[in-house]
Amino acid sequence: MVALTGNLGSGKTTFVQGMACVFGIKRVISPTFIIAKIYKMSFAGYKRFIHMDFYRMEDLKTAKDDPIMNEFLENSSDTRNIIVIEWADKVSKFIPGDATWIGFENLDQSRRRITMF
Repeated sequence: MVALTGNLGSGKTTFVQGMACVFGIKRVISPTFIIAKIYKMSFAGYKRFIHMDFYRMEDLKTAKDDPIMNEFLENSSDTRNIIVIEWADKVSKFIPGDATWIGFENLDQSRRRITMF
């Protein structure tokens, strides 16, 4: 699982698109309005690339009752899935402790700082 944080326009979706390309997924669009997009793949034993975007998630008190969150929790335990989450800080309490966190920061119009933590 890869958890991404950063402001709008800081490069999160572009990063996910590049990552998906490595796994043979050619066209990735941001799932901002649908929250999750699942791509089937067959790469080194992985079966799905799951791209999630929690930008629009506001009420975390009811998130456990949300079908999307239930699907996320089910998929997160399957080690054959690669899960990349934009705006992961909004759902940090649901992110496993072994997730890789990457922060994106705009330095100016053409430069970004990317930090793994």
